[in-house]
Amino acid sequence: MTPFSQLSSLDFAAAVQKLLPRGRAWSRRPDSALTGLCAAVGDCLATVHANMVLFLDRESDPAQAVALLGNWETDFGLPDACSPSGPVTTNLLPYSVPTPAKWGSGYHVTCTANAALAPDGTMTAESVVPDTTTNNVHFQTTPVTAITAGAPVYGCGFFKANGYPRVYVALFDPSWVSGVYATFNLTTGNIDIPAAPNRAATSPLAFIQYYGNGWWRCGLSCVLSTYTSATLIPVVDNGSGHIFTGDGTSGILQWGAQIGEGAFWNYYIGTNGAPATGAPAVFPHSPVQIPPGQTVTQRQAALLAKIAASPGGQSAAYFESVAAALGYNVSITTWQTFQLTGGAPFWSPLVTAPWRFAWRVNAPKSLLGRFTLGQSELGEPFWALATTDLECRFRKIAPAYGTLWFNYS
Repeated sequence: MTPFSQLSSLDFAAAVQKLLPRGRAWSRRPDSALTGLCAAVGDCLATVHANMVLFLDRESDPAQAVALLGNWETDFGLPDACSPSGPVTTNLLPYSVPTPAKWGSGYHVTCTANAALAPDGTMTAESVVPDTTTNNVHFQTTPVTAITAGAPVYGCGFFKANGYPRVYVALFDPSWVSGVYATFNLTTGNIDIPAAPNRAATSPLAFIQYYGNGWWRCGLSCVLSTYTSATLIPVVDNGSGHIFTGDGTSGILQWGAQIGEGAFWNYYIGTNGAPATGAPAVFPHSPVQIPPGQTVTQRQAALLAKIAASPGGQSAAYFESVAAALGYNVSITTWQTFQLTGGAPFWSPLVTAPWRFAWRVNAPKSLLGRFTLGQSELGEPFWALATTDLECRFRKIAPAYGTLWFNYS
């Protein structure tokens, strides 16, 4: 019998055939049209099954879990006081949420603010419906945003099909001379037309990520040569192209635009009136949850450390395993009191009784940041631990009677 995880399209096709009625009209011949139909259905079922098996294999492992990472964290009491502070991100757009008042009325479209539920759970998504003018483009652009000339820049936004299945996204300079563009499918999650540069733009890249409830985050990055400003242009695509005649009712939903510097997109942060820097936003329907200030990798490491610490222990090996789960290679040093009658070597250190309860964590020097003359600024500490989660975890699980300190060497 074939193992459940190894079922193939042939297995599913055979199962579909067994569900068919009996009779001469329901042919089982290998060359019949009905057998071909069963094979096609079997292919679809096998694809769904393979994805499910992959999902179960991945999500049952806390080191790989993404969609169920939040459930794992809830079971182990995360995030907690030791969770990492994580990254911040900058959105250079002054207005990230589109409205006709902030982005303008658009071109051959009807834009309606606060028309649908956005990825963050608020009723702030905008509806964009092309008009019925013959063979035209239909779009609404973001405000022009200042960027650094010659630096990589990315632009992205959240989009959802609302009658039309695709969006053509362009990231250009304000004169629309240099930039990059691609077409994204909002039903399949595919990039139907890959990123392509225009004129002086270089290093084109396109990306798409699902955020739940039908929302996709689509974006582009490139280098806009000598230009010092950029704009993001989402254009409605009816599935055949972005130049067409609208029906006056179908369109797309859009929300959460962002322009930033870098070769790849960053976590979303909303703006309302000016560019802003801060912690990533949280999306209630997203299968990829990123609590403010944490990356998925940091969350997985914290979870593994919590699991490693959950049985409890007081040995050096136990604490070294907790550090390893966080990604740190450390060693533990302990001391024994010197006793003349205990067989201690003559050269043993003269350690008194209180040292029996002291222990030291030896961590790599690379974890330490020091104050440097000519580089550091007034107000910076003379030294700072780059990853304070290690010390925090250890102090929470250390024996109450012990004295713990850290050595970075």
